[in-house]
Amino acid sequence: MMETFSKGIGKYNTGVEMWWKITKIEAPKRLLKDKDEMMVLLKEAFDAHGTSGKRDCVTKVNFDFIATPWFICEGNK
Repeated sequence: MMETFSKGIGKYNTGVEMWWKITKIEAPKRLLKDKDEMMVLLKEAFDAHGTSGKRDCVTKVNFDFIATPWFICEGNK
């Protein structure tokens, strides 16, 4: 689970610069050993998302804040 906020400045036809705040990251404890890779993939995913699912109009993606992940135990499977 994640809690995120974003804002964009610009126009679709001239380009939009995006800012993201990721204020909460909950991940399964089994990903703890891959924390660094997980953080890289999260940033890549937010970059790929763009604005409203459109990446072609985004000129730059910034991260104002990225929370430290909270690793939780998974229930019985």
